[in-house]
Amino acid sequence: MMQKRNSTPMASWLDKNGDTSQGPVVLPNFHLFGKLHLAELNEYKKLSGPIRDLLEKNFDTKKWAELRLTPEPNTHVVASFSFDEKMKTSVGRAVVAHETPLLSCIAHLSNKRAGKGGATLRVAVPTDDSKYLGVVLSCNSKLDNRILSKPDHLKAGLAFRTSIPKGFLAGEVSYNIPQDILEGYAIIKHKNFTAACNMKAIANKLDATPKIDTLFSFSGSENASSGDWRRPEYYDLSLRISENGKLLKASYYHQMKFLELWKKNQVHNVVLGGEFTHDETVGSTADNYLTAGGAWQLSKQALLKARLNTRGDLSATIGGRLGLTFPSVIGTATVHKNAFSKDWRFGVSIIVEDS
Repeated sequence: MMQKRNSTPMASWLDKNGDTSQGPVVLPNFHLFGKLHLAELNEYKKLSGPIRDLLEKNFDTKKWAELRLTPEPNTHVVASFSFDEKMKTSVGRAVVAHETPLLSCIAHLSNKRAGKGGATLRVAVPTDDSKYLGVVLSCNSKLDNRILSKPDHLKAGLAFRTSIPKGFLAGEVSYNIPQDILEGYAIIKHKNFTAACNMKAIANKLDATPKIDTLFSFSGSENASSGDWRRPEYYDLSLRISENGKLLKASYYHQMKFLELWKKNQVHNVVLGGEFTHDETVGSTADNYLTAGGAWQLSKQALLKARLNTRGDLSATIGGRLGLTFPSVIGTATVHKNAFSKDWRFGVSIIVEDS
């Protein structure tokens, strides 16, 4: 049988309030490498989350240490420290997040870019099982002599969601006061097809060309029979057009299960994906390249990820979990090699959590 999706620390609003739309099955232990990026609440950015997680995350060649605590069922505390040997920089970050079906709030603090702190609050008022109207408030500020200075990001907005036949319509509009930027996105889903658009413009220059980002996706899941067992599968074919048409990404994401040949009762998980990128934002000529990657569950407590692109970059990450009760320790090791360079780059991370 297909596994039910587990709730993540900052679960998507689009997966709540009675929504039964299909999505990626949360595979056991695939969160081994998933550092809790709790500051992200933008639903539009989450649409491309699965392929981004597969091809971009957990390949850092940094030295990383992180502590995760869950003092209450809906409350999460994360403290992390990373060191980039190549850039000779270190970043410390602390995040406190609390979430209920009607309330999401986050506070974060870091020393990145001379120090930065902020908070985000979302409050949703459901009108029935599949509709809501929400308020979004967020504030970020640089640290000046250990005191928060004048905010460089102060945003207020409204978020909504309503049902349509065999799907839903959701969106958000917000205004950043210090930067005088008006931003909004809309998402429409009908059966397996999703279309979304994000637009950003300077409020007092609405006649200027706004920054437009669009995404089209066709996704679904099915149970494919093979002998005397069944495997749940999820696929997503998407096209994203950014930077007003100068950046194009076409990707395919496939998630499945397979039976281990030497253990008939052992089911493992596999995710495969690829992406073609056409980039006209850097240099005078377009940059075209292809990236392919995969993630394999080696055992119940171990996972391997790898990716390769036509630029000659090869990266691989392996990780495992020790202990199922506090403290549960997750260790990962990453290696990166470029075919046109003699240098090898390595990264390690240790994550301690209370499971």
